[in-house]
Amino acid sequence: MFAGRDRPSARPRRCCPRERRLPDRRLHEAAAGGGGPELGHGVLTHVLLRGLGEDGSPDAVGLGADAVTVQSLLQYANARVPELTLKYHGIKQYPVSFSTGMDFPLVVPGP
Repeated sequence: MFAGRDRPSARPRRCCPRERRLPDRRLHEAAAGGGGPELGHGVLTHVLLRGLGEDGSPDAVGLGADAVTVQSLLQYANARVPELTLKYHGIKQYPVSFSTGMDFPLVVPGP
């Protein structure tokens, strides 16, 4: 059994660049934090759900297609998250995304 300082923490450690700290040195994670009662979720979750069509019609439809694809959802999130974090928290935050391989549909409209 571990005791004291040798005991591993059950909580994951987070690293945040100094540029993302507020003047009082608090970390500000608006994308994961919460967008307030208007959004009902954190900013990133809200954007992903809207992009996939939580309210009916998906917002992240690919260009020239009716389907929401992985790439169109990433592009939608990359555009909307900074707008909403600025609106609700006064700080623009940008999601980090990485994709390899082929694009494929996530949501295909029904008949």
